[in-house]
Amino acid sequence: MGGGWYRDTAKKEDFKRIQSALLSACRKGKVDTVMYTLPKHVVVPENKNKQSKIRLPGFHPDNCYVYCGTKATNDYADKNVLVHAFNRFPLVSVSSYLQDYGFPIKEDDFALSECIQWVWRSSIRRGEPIKLCFLVPRMRAIFEKWLDGWEDDLK
Repeated sequence: MGGGWYRDTAKKEDFKRIQSALLSACRKGKVDTVMYTLPKHVVVPENKNKQSKIRLPGFHPDNCYVYCGTKATNDYADKNVLVHAFNRFPLVSVSSYLQDYGFPIKEDDFALSECIQWVWRSSIRRGEPIKLCFLVPRMRAIFEKWLDGWEDDLK
């Protein structure tokens, strides 16, 4: 479910399932405590005359959508229900450029780094508990593997 999947492969039923999953996660908290990430073009259409492909009653992208690459802000420190619905990969142009100069990007490391930064935007930065839902199995597996390794480092 990367950006290309949303743009090229996803069908209307897929968007309905994602919307349903987001709404279900929102029942775990109040609307103003939820943050989610999807490719920007799904939430805010590139063509301003089109509606977003994901419509969530009571949600406005400005106060609950947080781009997965967001860094260095405390604006979302009150969010404690997080839904990650983006299979993150580095941009091909950037990846190719760096590879040409001998610096290949490990896709899973990139995805994990972006995911940790995104999660850190939430109330976890205050030491408060969060609820985290991954809609993409790859992203969940990468994050859980990191957590498992982190726990081993504490022992």
